[in-house]
Amino acid sequence: MPETLRSLVGDGSLPPPRLNSSPQQLWARRQARKAGIEKEHVERPPRKKYQPLSAFLILFTPEILLIFIWVSLVYLEFYSVLAVYSTALKNTYGLDELKIGLCYLPSGIGTICSALTNGRLIDYYYRQEERRVGGDYRKKGEEFRLEITRFRVVVPFLCIFIVASTALGWCLEANAPLAATLVVNFFIGFGSGSINLATVYGQDLKPGNGGAVSASNLNPGWTFVLLSGLVVVGIPIPVWVVKRARFWRERRKEKAARKLREKKEKEAGAGAGEAGEAGEERGAETKKGG
Repeated sequence: MPETLRSLVGDGSLPPPRLNSSPQQLWARRQARKAGIEKEHVERPPRKKYQPLSAFLILFTPEILLIFIWVSLVYLEFYSVLAVYSTALKNTYGLDELKIGLCYLPSGIGTICSALTNGRLIDYYYRQEERRVGGDYRKKGEEFRLEITRFRVVVPFLCIFIVASTALGWCLEANAPLAATLVVNFFIGFGSGSINLATVYGQDLKPGNGGAVSASNLNPGWTFVLLSGLVVVGIPIPVWVVKRARFWRERRKEKAARKLREKKEKEAGAGAGEAGEAGEERGAETKKGG
């Protein structure tokens, strides 16, 4: 979008070009011209090279790939709950389409509460770590415990999500009162805050740059036990990232530094060769002149 594209508006302090301006911005410019306010020349940052596969190239970063794989398991269970819940409400409780839609409100409210709570916790722990090291991750680098700061937020939401998803499966299996499924569904939405981790963590590492499943022949109780089990089995993945992410980043930095050093040496060698050839040419001209 033009209002956030850095090649057009920088950090947001530059006005967008005329063709990319909103009607409100065009009106403000017109009013400025009427008031005799001269427009200053705007120096825009250079446009970046278009990279249509940039989203896929990010997955070559091992810590991001592993976290995305694990979060996909949480997505798998979350959207399985959404898919199976509507069928169960119709077949078990005999609800019509309108009432089924209303039964999704607790999950939506839980998701909103999760987003608000999760965002505050993410900011709180990040500021704590900033105070500890005296700066943010971009300034302090590996002194800033990025993985611990981000993943500690996941633990309470993940526990709520796993317990609530499993409980919903058995509520449907046991034909529990509808109110019980609605309460449990709220906590499923609230526990889904763990899903946001992948995006936040990926933006930390790459600043500036769902799924659905059928329960098939399994009944709701054991279906959600199985899906919760997959999420639990995948827990070693973020633990592995916490332990190895710093090593992977240091190795990438060393590789980039080595490439830069080799490039400079190559350029220096090419410059020395050109200087030698120029010296030989001048020597030959001097002999001829003599």
